[in-house]
Amino acid sequence: MSALTATQFAAHASLYQEVSAHAAAMHDQFTVAMGASAGAYAATEAANAAAAG
Repeated sequence: MSALTATQFAAHASLYQEVSAHAAAMHDQFTVAMGASAGAYAATEAANAAAAG
């Protein structure tokens, strides 16, 4: 029984590592997207402020 339990835990750990790596990659992509959006927003605000005088 313990060999089966160990196999199940190993499979669970492997799946967790895979999901965790995927989540980390998504977080990195989200961070890049937010940075780009913040830059675009700041540029738009500056342009609007300049146009409004």
